[in-house]
Amino acid sequence: MKKQFQQSRQPFQSEIQPLLNFYHAGQLPQAEAAAKALLKTYPNTFILHNLLGIVLDGQSKVEEAIASYRKALLLQPAVPDLHFNLGIALSNLGKLDEAAASYRKAIALQPGFFEAYGNLGTVLQKQGKLEEAIANYRKALAINPDALGHFNLATALRNLGNLEEAIASFQNAIAANPNYADAYSRLGEALWHHGKLNEAVDSFNTALAIDPGNVSANYNLAIFLYDNGELERAIPHFERSQFSDWRERVLYCLYKTEQYEAFKEKLKHAISTDNVSPFLATLS
Repeated sequence: MKKQFQQSRQPFQSEIQPLLNFYHAGQLPQAEAAAKALLKTYPNTFILHNLLGIVLDGQSKVEEAIASYRKALLLQPAVPDLHFNLGIALSNLGKLDEAAASYRKAIALQPGFFEAYGNLGTVLQKQGKLEEAIANYRKALAINPDALGHFNLATALRNLGNLEEAIASFQNAIAANPNYADAYSRLGEALWHHGKLNEAVDSFNTALAIDPGNVSANYNLAIFLYDNGELERAIPHFERSQFSDWRERVLYCLYKTEQYEAFKEKLKHAISTDNVSPFLATLS
């Protein structure tokens, strides 16, 4: 009986607090060690298994995190947050069907769990199930109309080819968060594909005014300038983006604008990285 009593004991808040302090300070290895030490004394405490899972997930130890969440769920299967956290870890590992099932369990236990609807939508979108994804994004927004929800809905609508609705949703995201640089950038993409070029450029420039290092805004603006023959203006935006074929395009711009010394130097550096694309070989 004494052994059974010891196993059912729960830690005091004062015992858990150092673990939380490590976690909030970003000291994840120390938090992991603290959680494991406490679990030796309190092996049946679902909160500790959940916290350990979060800490492990934060260190990209995803399989270990999943094991911890599953242990927590064996102890408390009716806690929505546990299913939600498990869903995140499974999604990070690419186990999308299992992740979707976990999010659905979280929603079944807590119908107002808008984050679970949103994450379920993201998983479905990754699986190419765009209409289902859109339905879940709309459910999330009906509960909590936040900027991220509008942004996610917009990306799914754009992927489905509904550009006008996507544009409206990106604009809703911006209305909810006027400093949402990614929303401005993606809005610019949608406007560009919809043939509204001047508005698209304005949107890219607004994104860069908010976040000068925004990858997609820099690359998209650079492509626009490149396509319109403004090669010299395109160069700094390609370089800030460092996205996709940016290096090859910079080299092309330098060559076509007769900046031959800069071209030779950058070509030499590009070849030395052992990342020689067919286009780089042609330039060489």
